Amino acid sequence: EMISHRARHAQVHVEQVRKSLEEIIDHTRGSKVALGLENRYRYYDIPLPDELQSFLDLCEEDWFGFQFDCGHAQALDRLGIVPMLDWLERFGKRMVGCHLHDVKGLTDHLAPGLGEIDFAAIAPYIPENACRTLEIGPEATLEQIAAGLEILTGTGCIVKL
Repeated sequence: EMISHRARHAQVHVEQVRKSLEEIIDHTRGSKVALGLENRYRYYDIPLPDELQSFLDLCEEDWFGFQFDCGHAQALDRLGIVPMLDWLERFGKRMVGCHLHDVKGLTDHLAPGLGEIDFAAIAPYIPENACRTLEIGPEATLEQIAAGLEILTGTGCIVKL
């Protein structure tokens, strides 16, 4: 029911997003600002992969691309909606940035190492020039953050400075 409900109602919203993106792209062109379209946490949220593809097709320039959120991808994968690797295989080459955090069950924004994400599987898809953001909740301790950074370094998701 949820899938058919979204299918019946999404297109009008997708069209509005497309119109807004066309304006944003025109306004941003030449500004040296990068725009990344993020995969979302909930099934109802826009975009799903085919919708993201249609948005990315609006502009092929390297400053306009995909903002990969590994926690959101893990949640949709866990629910059986979109496999995480679908996002990476389809859009990894368009990745301008990524949000790195862990997920346990459906709880995201955990420090890496406190959940179930296979960061070694993600690392090969992250372009060298992609902006990386550690996106964790305020309950994380300094020790958990430090250990998480070691995991991200060890798996190749980030480079230690």
